[in-house]
Amino acid sequence: MSVATPPAKSPTPTAHAMVQIDSQQRASLALPWSVLLRHKFGNAFARMCGRRVHGQGLIGASAQSVQGGFAGLAQGGFSHYNLPQVWVERRALPKAVHGRVPLHDASILDIGCGIGDSTWILSKCGNASWRITGIDLEPGLIRAAEARAAAGEFRGRDGGVVKTAFGVADISAADLPDHPKLRGTTFNFAVSCGVVGLYLDPARARQLLCSLRVMLAPGSFAAIDCGPSVPRWTMQRTAESLGFTFLGLVRSVPLDPRPKLLLQSGGPRG
Repeated sequence: MSVATPPAKSPTPTAHAMVQIDSQQRASLALPWSVLLRHKFGNAFARMCGRRVHGQGLIGASAQSVQGGFAGLAQGGFSHYNLPQVWVERRALPKAVHGRVPLHDASILDIGCGIGDSTWILSKCGNASWRITGIDLEPGLIRAAEARAAAGEFRGRDGGVVKTAFGVADISAADLPDHPKLRGTTFNFAVSCGVVGLYLDPARARQLLCSLRVMLAPGSFAAIDCGPSVPRWTMQRTAESLGFTFLGLVRSVPLDPRPKLLLQSGGPRG
């Protein structure tokens, strides 16, 4: 099941207008299939020749291996490694955002932001009144995202610079809501892009959802990726047990094997 528009009867976080992303805007963000296929064939050829591919073996690895792997990628190779995810998110994120984020003064949490590729796509869906906070475990990737922000790369549909903040954080830490970059902020939308379902385990994914329950405004939305490390049904059952409402799946393409779960927050429990 894919979700392109929010359910008609679902409550919205505020009475304000919500952002609308039409088909023409989605098409302008999408990368062609040739970009993805060229990357996949290039990696396959490298393996056939006995060459190691950047980031090989990170998916489903231990937390320590993942951290070490991304530390290495931060020194070079991250953009190549992350290109397939960028291809996916340029198609999936506009669908996830459509009708679910306030048009003005939105506060968005970008979970596992890396060098800011997902932040850039989110920016293109909004305007200069938005604020996007990106967090990632690897300091080198956060420095790269901050450099892009300093260069004015994160611009909205109106051409204005979107306000951004970036911080180094373990997204599965129990004290995540108390992080200096997050403390005191109530978010209208949270998204993870190829992070939770690939590099966490079910217990750590549950802790992240517990944190989101605290940080999201009641009635707000989250789009959380699932994958081989945290399968869709595991994620859905966990989210529902914590008080989230499951609304459907957001896919980049109809057969996307790692969709995002679209969740609606009921607010923190006492």
